[in-house]
Amino acid sequence: MDRLLAIDSGLTVTKAAIFDLEGNQIAVCRRNVPQREVYERRPSERLGLSVRLPRRAA
Repeated sequence: MDRLLAIDSGLTVTKAAIFDLEGNQIAVCRRNVPQREVYERRPSERLGLSVRLPRRAA
């Protein structure tokens, strides 16, 4: 069973979605990111969310 994982790591929300090879969405998970006065998040914070969210979506 082949699946595709898409990760969208924005400034306010990070989303992970799993699709089948025909483009049908299988699962999605999102987490709001607390607003700060900083306009960019730390790379380590982005990486952490990019690893945790797919596990929750699966």
